[in-house]
Amino acid sequence: SLDIIEDTRSELALERISKWLSHCIENYESCKPPDPSYIPRRLIHVGSFGKEEPSLVEPSKPVLYLCLSYCWGPDTKDVLVTTAANLASHYKAIPLATVPATIRDAISICRGLGFSYLWVDALCIIQGDQKEWLKDSAQMREIYSNSHLTLSAVEPASCKLGFLGKQSFGGCEWQRPVETDVPVQVINGHCVYPREGEWIFSLDKRGWCLQESILPRRRLLLNGSEMLWQCQQEKYCECGHVYLAEDVKNKSRMVSTSHSEFFDQYARPKSYEHWRALVEEYSDRYLTQKTDKLSAISGLAKEFSEEHGWLKAEGTYKLYRGDAEFVYDLAWVAITSKDRIRIPEIKQTPRYIAPSWSWASVDGSIRYQFQEPLFSWKHDPVETLNCSVEEVICKSMTESDQTSPVVEGYAIMSGPIIPVELINIDQ
Repeated sequence: SLDIIEDTRSELALERISKWLSHCIENYESCKPPDPSYIPRRLIHVGSFGKEEPSLVEPSKPVLYLCLSYCWGPDTKDVLVTTAANLASHYKAIPLATVPATIRDAISICRGLGFSYLWVDALCIIQGDQKEWLKDSAQMREIYSNSHLTLSAVEPASCKLGFLGKQSFGGCEWQRPVETDVPVQVINGHCVYPREGEWIFSLDKRGWCLQESILPRRRLLLNGSEMLWQCQQEKYCECGHVYLAEDVKNKSRMVSTSHSEFFDQYARPKSYEHWRALVEEYSDRYLTQKTDKLSAISGLAKEFSEEHGWLKAEGTYKLYRGDAEFVYDLAWVAITSKDRIRIPEIKQTPRYIAPSWSWASVDGSIRYQFQEPLFSWKHDPVETLNCSVEEVICKSMTESDQTSPVVEGYAIMSGPIIPVELINIDQ
């Protein structure tokens, strides 16, 4: 830990980031954005230090751009966003002094690394206009997948605080030589040490940020303690630790899984279990706007759908992948923080979100536990499917985007039924 940059605002920090990025570009073909012809609808032209203010632009040709993944925070009342009212002025200039600290820091990194363009949701998507918001939010998969680099401000939990500055691990109290018996590996000419497990940061608790952590090919993570690099081939931090392959592939923490591993290693039939594991992870996260439930995971839904043919051609979403898989998809339970099965509390929502049989209809954590008896019972049970799916239809709000919010849906099934009594054991 003797080589951690003390301050991420320094030239030394920019040199390290640039070195990591250059090494990835020069050596790893799999880290290149999948669609070099993609053009985001809007980008921020970051301007230059002391000479030119940032401004919104509509690029006419493909350009290299960075993305920002961050926490808005609980208090967003006076946070600058792009609206229909200020859109025209933002095309002229966005005074840097009016921009939240986290976005200012992202602009600073872009300038320091020599990149001219940055994508940030608050400024590149028109807020408060549902039609415009739906159109732009539908591009999340393309935006993050094709970013040259995504800056992930995993801390702090508010965009008003910024993420650049002193790093705790770079302080003198941490800069001490320590002898260790941990096996040494060499990556990029540096001695590195395996690290097990994952730290959970504020960004890892936000719903929108799950797909923002999986879709990019390259990520720079800043947590206030040290900088971390993640791409399709490597994941390591400044202090010299690398993440072991089994940690990176841990299905229970998909936020740490690289894009190629995430989608390529799970061919059928494991793709079903992988999607359900992703939904479980997503359900543990928080959304400020509850009606974003399906939109905030739509980029990942598109990725899985294209990979496995889960979408119909018309403007409906095919929620089942064969009769058996849809039946299993219904077998979710809502849980408390102690993982005890609970009865989901029925709340009045301002708008319909999903059919009651969908996991998306519940505001809280869910788990798929239907396979547990197969592994825990002393006998050898045999799965028998005694019902069939006649029809499942979900109509999306945007006909051209089958993963957009659902306006109505239904499922028709046939099979034997039995009467049951639902008892709340806590009462």
